[in-house]
Amino acid sequence: METINAPDALPARFIAFAGTDGSGKTTQAELAGSWLRDLGYRTAVVASQSPSFTRRVLTDMAAEAGLGDHMDVVGPAMTRFVGAMVRYRDWNETLLPALERDDFVVVDRYVACFYASVRAMGTGNENLLRRMFRNLPVPHMTILVRVEPETALERLRRRGVDHEYPEYLKAFAHEYDEIPESENFTVIDGSEDTAAVGRAVRSQIARRFPDVARRAEMRSEPS
Repeated sequence: METINAPDALPARFIAFAGTDGSGKTTQAELAGSWLRDLGYRTAVVASQSPSFTRRVLTDMAAEAGLGDHMDVVGPAMTRFVGAMVRYRDWNETLLPALERDDFVVVDRYVACFYASVRAMGTGNENLLRRMFRNLPVPHMTILVRVEPETALERLRRRGVDHEYPEYLKAFAHEYDEIPESENFTVIDGSEDTAAVGRAVRSQIARRFPDVARRAEMRSEPS
């Protein structure tokens, strides 16, 4: 399938969520998708499983080898590259067809997440990832759900599914402000409860897409 870079050329409207692990971006992506469906839009949510397929495989390999971390199996740079390759395959199989078919497509993490992550790790292969992702479409809107690293870490601990190091989460959050894509981010405070963050997300989506605002207003009007 031929990919299209420019947002205005995409058949669907494309919303990407970004943020550190534990920021709540996956939850908010799913909630935003449900809201858009309730408003009558054909909406696909492309959500990644956490921990990722790559991380699960490498975690098992690390445990078998007696290594302390999944990145110790092949090193941070190769780990991120393999993870990006797997995600690139997934996007080609799910995201790109949905952009041709639906009214809205919402993805819970996208290329900006990889760029910020490899900068935070200092792997030095950001340009390689950018070359791989260069033909992927640019979102109409990228929503960065921002939380303090301490908050993200506590959420991950409560979730008990995966973990991250505090130093990495702090660097990851910082690098989101440093990558070129940050100029077009819509930043949402993710420290509030899920409902409050969801309201803020919906407000920003409605501001970005006037037809969504009109449908939401009509839905809220008393009959």
